Amino acid sequence: IDLLTNYEQPLTWARIQLYGGTSGKNIIAPSADSNKAVILISDGQPNQGTWQNALKASNTVSWDGKDWKTSSPRIPPVYTIFLGVDGTAGGDLAAVAKQTGGAYYQIPPYMPDSLTQVLQEILGKVIKASSPDTLFVANLTNGQSAKSVSTSASGNSFQMALDSLVALETG
Repeated sequence: IDLLTNYEQPLTWARIQLYGGTSGKNIIAPSADSNKAVILISDGQPNQGTWQNALKASNTVSWDGKDWKTSSPRIPPVYTIFLGVDGTAGGDLAAVAKQTGGAYYQIPPYMPDSLTQVLQEILGKVIKASSPDTLFVANLTNGQSAKSVSTSASGNSFQMALDSLVALETG
């Protein structure tokens, strides 16, 4: 059995998916989210392709035998996860993460539940928490309403100051 591990193809395809691209009549729209990142999971050292090619800042990338023009030469942060214990095999993943500003994680095969924790940690870094800028409160029974004039984060919730009082019960 000849097993191939290739980081170049998934890294290149991820760039096209995130930043959009055109190749002839093929058009892929860029991700609308400005917060972009790649998670690369592998159990081995690459033995096919040249992952360094996928990380060159360029508006043209090659994938599946075609040249693609992308809307950005930027490289998103790549968070890499090595499923194994051999530090040598994970060395290239660590280099990819370091070069792109991502992070490297190693999960031994006897701790598969760690993958969930690692993915949650990565998503916590990548996904920005929303912060409401306006809140409108209305009591449809008595017609009173109020709009927030300020907000502040408080743990997992937000505190808002309203511009007027709104009675919740008649009286």
